[in-house]
Amino acid sequence: MAKLGADIAARPEERFKSLLIRLGAKSWHQADFDAAPLWRDVTVNNAVFDHLWGEVFRDIDIRKGLNALTAPVLLALGRSDYLVAPASTWDEYRESFADLTVRTFEKSGHTPQLEESDLFDEVLLSFLGKEPDRG
Repeated sequence: MAKLGADIAARPEERFKSLLIRLGAKSWHQADFDAAPLWRDVTVNNAVFDHLWGEVFRDIDIRKGLNALTAPVLLALGRSDYLVAPASTWDEYRESFADLTVRTFEKSGHTPQLEESDLFDEVLLSFLGKEPDRG
């Protein structure tokens, strides 16, 4: 993180990418994983991300409208994800979902679809094949 300021000064248009790369130890199960190649040639709309992180995620009340959400929801969590709050923070919301499946990936951080891709695919395909609970 000590190098983030220099990264942003050198390439301000890539500030979001720089931040995520420097937060790697919080993002990945393998704390020393270098995510920089994943971001190569990716264009980021910084205005959108500034708005999302600066306002939307700060102000959102995810409980609002959950009583009207009847579609099945898959919540995929990485055990080593330190970019977001601990998985236990979802506990108070679980009963608000009509049909919630929670899966914690033990060898993943923020991206179980990359870190445990075979298992993630299996879980997702199983979930997609699930009939909605109309109960």
